[in-house]
Amino acid sequence: MQQASDKDSLCETCTKVDLFSLFTGPRYFPSSPHHPSVDLTTLSALITNTNCPLCRLIHHILYTDPSSSIPVHPWPRRTDFVDPAKVQVSVQPFRADYHEEMRYADEKTRDKVATLLEVRLSPLKGAVLTDVERDLVRHHRRGYGIQLLSLDSVDPARPLQNGYQYTDTETSLKLLRGWMDTCVEKHASDTGASVCRPPSLSTSPSEQHKIRFIDVNKRSIIRKRPEGIEYAALSYVWSQARSEIPSLDVPQGSSDSLPAKVPKVIKDAISVCQKLSIPYLWVDRHCIDQSDVIGKAREIESMAFRYLNAKITLVAGGVNWQNSENDLSEEGLEPEIGLLPNAQDGRNLQRIETIQGRKYITALPSIFHQIICSPWHTRAWTMQEGQLAKRVAFFGNYDVSFLCGSGHWRESLHSGPFGHEAVLGNELDVSCNGHYMLGWAKWTKDKVWKFDDYTDLMMSYTTRVSTFESDRLNAVTGCLNFIGNAKGVGFYWGMPLTDFHYALIWTGEYDRPREAFPSWSWAGWHCLQTMHSVTPARSSDCTLTANSNGHLTTIPPRDKHTELEGLLVSLTERAHVKNQCLQRFAKISIPDYKNSSMMEITSEVAHFTFDIVAGTPRAENASLFSRGPPEVPDSFDSTASPPENIIWETGAEYQTPIARIRFTDTAGNRSQYHYPRWYDHPPALMLCFPQTLRGENLAWLLKDGISLVMILELEILEAEEGLKPFHLVLCLGIDSREEVGKRFGMFCLPKEVWEKACPKVEIVRMG
Repeated sequence: MQQASDKDSLCETCTKVDLFSLFTGPRYFPSSPHHPSVDLTTLSALITNTNCPLCRLIHHILYTDPSSSIPVHPWPRRTDFVDPAKVQVSVQPFRADYHEEMRYADEKTRDKVATLLEVRLSPLKGAVLTDVERDLVRHHRRGYGIQLLSLDSVDPARPLQNGYQYTDTETSLKLLRGWMDTCVEKHASDTGASVCRPPSLSTSPSEQHKIRFIDVNKRSIIRKRPEGIEYAALSYVWSQARSEIPSLDVPQGSSDSLPAKVPKVIKDAISVCQKLSIPYLWVDRHCIDQSDVIGKAREIESMAFRYLNAKITLVAGGVNWQNSENDLSEEGLEPEIGLLPNAQDGRNLQRIETIQGRKYITALPSIFHQIICSPWHTRAWTMQEGQLAKRVAFFGNYDVSFLCGSGHWRESLHSGPFGHEAVLGNELDVSCNGHYMLGWAKWTKDKVWKFDDYTDLMMSYTTRVSTFESDRLNAVTGCLNFIGNAKGVGFYWGMPLTDFHYALIWTGEYDRPREAFPSWSWAGWHCLQTMHSVTPARSSDCTLTANSNGHLTTIPPRDKHTELEGLLVSLTERAHVKNQCLQRFAKISIPDYKNSSMMEITSEVAHFTFDIVAGTPRAENASLFSRGPPEVPDSFDSTASPPENIIWETGAEYQTPIARIRFTDTAGNRSQYHYPRWYDHPPALMLCFPQTLRGENLAWLLKDGISLVMILELEILEAEEGLKPFHLVLCLGIDSREEVGKRFGMFCLPKEVWEKACPKVEIVRMG
């Protein structure tokens, strides 16, 4: 902990700022109309104002790594530099949970959450900076903000989640046990709030069998039925190097005793269970018999139950690698991620200053920030483990946090009169929504199917990676089954049978198909992140339903009118406004769906040729932080006469040049990409090819063009002010080079463009 001396005083600029009023006044949040911000001094003045306590706080935020308390380089690269005299330093008040994983659902409770003051950097008004320098300023380290120190300086109107000094891991573990016990006794009791009590689900067949657990006191493997016992589940990232060396850990999951040496994360988890007085631990590595194919499949089917029924899930969310001579440290192997935070003693992580009679403290990274920076966040299986956990103990790089359906707690947060207690009084509605954790709580708030539950899950999941391609569906099946049971919705190849047509029009894939999955499913492609640009605000009532012949067939909606939202049917800046639309669907069937994934689409089909025109050469280093595959050369123009010859490297991926693509129908009508902006309302013309195109597919598209099949037709009937009525046709591209076609991109065309192409009704088979 670092504090100022009594002789220190504010600099001339900071003297003019009523700092406490920034914590008690309006603050920024997406739903708030206020965007308050206060300019302070330049970055160069801040660096030299060593006697000013506010400047020292901000300097600590910008130039100190909380994990080490040593100066860090603030720019993206060591060679980067911008004159700090040309950089403006500002502060902006946010609600403290703006960047947090769990947020209170009730507006009155949210109003009682404290304010966090964030540091903002921008080019100084009037200063001359290059585009690269402006880019660097935008990417300068920002730190994690300033908080009021509880109890000394809390705003009585906003007592929740104020700042507090973190001490050490041992203290956090003692607090963790109290938070967990309070949740069990009060949050999930019959007489208390029910937000932490998961619903009773139909029991999986595997739950009738005895399963394997680690007895944390005897360090042995025992077999018990999971009902009625207290156990913790561990969610962690396997070390890939070690998972490929079974001699260290053989036989994985098939022995009745633990190996003499176990991964550090598991050893830490055993120790934590002992301190929490939890007798058993479930870890996939040792509790699933990897040699038993049938038993392993049964365990995968029951994954939802394994985490939902655990008393608490221990999440190993640390970033830095740990190792010691006692922890599987064989030569040539990468060190391992442990469970406990690296910062065992955190007294020097934060800075405290007294300003205008009140105490302020620098914040530690939020739980949300630690999650997204963790290897845990990158893996496919761990998403399901976090979403289905009843309660979570998150072990980050800095401290230990507790999350449940009633909120989140950590030592570095303190709620004034409520202290560190996990009970905030009966007058507050404490139900919370999480993003990466405890999804079950959101999914069970009501039994009405919401398409957003599916799209939010897919946006999070499809960015993650799995070691084995065959696990792509397995790793999310537990979540989909949970949603299906709660909402009465079936899933097929990871797609909801309710609103199936809307589920088909996802985008965001790379040109990297997975051969073991149907091309029309997101599971059939490697994805940057799946997106849906139009979604039903309520169920469209159009479903695929199994008939007596064993086929899935389209059941059209009773009402063709519906409310839709999203970028394609709303003004861009208000994408969540619901607009009344008329909908028309293609006829889709999946014959013999239990044995085949081939889909038959009876709908309008039109053909378009594909061209790439020359691009405008860009200045060198115009995009400082650009990454990815090579681009199609700016000079390339397939419409030139004679056309330019270029050899596309087979298998190589090129960035899809969306803005340079021209579409021409069979009548010669040419169209080009148009994405709706706030200043020019739709209709859009979106050519959502994969984000990348392989060389052989570029050659195919330029030579043969592509056919599109209509999936949805949407007409705006009643729109918000400023949005004119329009008519859209949403299609899938068809790669018809083989007998059974494959999906190749999603396309949104204005109705008039579609009609000029003279579409004809055909039957398209897509696998």
